[in-house]
Amino acid sequence: MESNRVSASNISSSYKPLESRAPAEWEPRSYKAGDKVQRDGRAYTAKWHAEADNKPGAEGWRGEPWRDDGVCK
Repeated sequence: MESNRVSASNISSSYKPLESRAPAEWEPRSYKAGDKVQRDGRAYTAKWHAEADNKPGAEGWRGEPWRDDGVCK
C-alpha cells in the first residue's frame, strides 16, 4: 500500500508562510477591503474599497480608507 505521508525531509527549506511575507508595494489602482500594501516603509490594510487616488498614509480623506499597521518587518 502506498503512503501519502509527507516527511519533513521532503519539504523545501525555502518555504515561508504567507503571513511572514511583506505586503506588495502600493500602486495607484483600486483595492478592496482587506487588501494589504506597503508604502514608504509602512504596512497598510484597506478598511473598505479604496480608489487609485486614496494613497495610504495621505493626510485627510484621501488616506482615510487605509489602516496603518505600522513599520514593515
